[in-house]
Amino acid sequence: MSFAQKITSGLVWGQLGMTGRTVITFAISMIVARAIGVEEYGLYAALISMVELLIKSTDMGIYAVLTTYIPHLTEQNFHNLCTRLVRLTLLLRQLVMLVMAGLFLHYHTLLVVWLGVPDLGDHVVPVVLIFLVRGTMDGFLFIVIARIDMGFQAFVEIVVSMVQLAGVLWILDHGMTTGPLLLLIALVNALQLLAYGVRSSGVWLGNPDSADRGDENIPVPVSDPPTLKRVVRFGLVSWIGTLFDHLRYKGIDLLMILFFLQATDSVAHYEIAYMLATTGGLFLLTALDRIAVPLLSESYTRKGEDGLYQTWDLLTRIACYLTIPLLLFLAMHAEIVVVLLYGPEYIEAAFLITTIALFSVANMIIAGETTISLLFPLQQENHFALLSALNGILNLLAGVSLIPHFGTLGAAVATGSSALITNFLLYLHLRRRLQLRLPWAFLFRLVTLSSVMVLASQLIVGTTVITLLVTALFYGFLVTVGILLIHRFSPHEREWLTTISPVLARRVRSTGTDLPSTRNDGASPPCP
Repeated sequence: MSFAQKITSGLVWGQLGMTGRTVITFAISMIVARAIGVEEYGLYAALISMVELLIKSTDMGIYAVLTTYIPHLTEQNFHNLCTRLVRLTLLLRQLVMLVMAGLFLHYHTLLVVWLGVPDLGDHVVPVVLIFLVRGTMDGFLFIVIARIDMGFQAFVEIVVSMVQLAGVLWILDHGMTTGPLLLLIALVNALQLLAYGVRSSGVWLGNPDSADRGDENIPVPVSDPPTLKRVVRFGLVSWIGTLFDHLRYKGIDLLMILFFLQATDSVAHYEIAYMLATTGGLFLLTALDRIAVPLLSESYTRKGEDGLYQTWDLLTRIACYLTIPLLLFLAMHAEIVVVLLYGPEYIEAAFLITTIALFSVANMIIAGETTISLLFPLQQENHFALLSALNGILNLLAGVSLIPHFGTLGAAVATGSSALITNFLLYLHLRRRLQLRLPWAFLFRLVTLSSVMVLASQLIVGTTVITLLVTALFYGFLVTVGILLIHRFSPHEREWLTTISPVLARRVRSTGTDLPSTRNDGASPPCP
């Protein structure tokens, strides 16, 4: 399988699974939000944010380690070393999770008093159960992602989503409350744990024949394997970065809103807004985001910095195309989306959706969603940790300053502005390190075309879910056609396009337009 085919396969299968998962997740959230009401939905969201906090605090850099070193080691046929590394990583993560679970059970009352919501204390055991099951599942999932086995992941995600939807409908018939919903999540995570554990067993049990050996026809320069000390340091620094990185996400925002406002309905509004603007606005990016690190790591191993740069350039263009038009559509039609999907009682989330979506567009333009992933193949985990710390601290300080005065809007502005500052610094650093240049001409065409089309969509959007979906699909079709007509495709873009539609790639190639190299001279920069 060529590298372009690997990208296409990972994107297609991964996106199929995550699209199905996202659609069903939205259906579940709509059912739950309408059934249990604003305040209890806010409580439910706060409990899930606690699970996220526990997961991130015990991350140990597991995603960075597995998705960086599994492709690197298997590409150079260090299969036994890869197995030992995976076993050690999973074992240490499990020990840390057990310690954290015990501490949380012992001291949870302090957290409940601090947040001022006594009902949180009634669901501590389900929260810990979800944490342990999901945390264990994540390790096996990251092995599957590292091997870019996205077809299997797509199958699992769709199946477990259907199981969860069936469970929600059953709970709805028998009286929906927060407790059964949490237990259902634990069951779904257990099914994922079983599936991914079995699928990845060839790696963590030590059967090298089941590991991906890459393209045997491509000569790979074999270098010395990384030392255990180097991997441990890489993981620990990435863990620190992940801890700070969590300070810029929804989970910490919800806890700050709960602490300052003491109102679960505000938590519910922010949860809905964040879900629609990020999970909804970025759901087409989910598969790409998950396979970015292993793809970049493999391209760096094969072709050095030139290959790394070309792969990043392609992934960035794909990421912006998949996200910016949808985010602009959500920003323009936020009010009707909220009312149709969740009901008028959640209308306060509309302006939050517009705010979060526009900040997300700005962040995509400045750095793109895949740019941060460049730091892992380059072994610059220190920079990841520093940038994550800066982002998290800025968000925390801005949230503390803005939320008491502006409520949930303050949380949205704090998160978006802190990300803008950090992403700009990330871009400056990688521009110096790799002579990195964002595809500004492509971004200008994409944003301009999407803005014109989304303004035109105001003329046809209706007041029903069907008309909203039809408008969104027609809008997406027009943006896609426009990009194909006005964009100048580079050679590696056309190679990737050929794996999707050879006919379309031939038509694009026949125009004679080509995108010059994004480097100043087309050559690799000197290694530091």
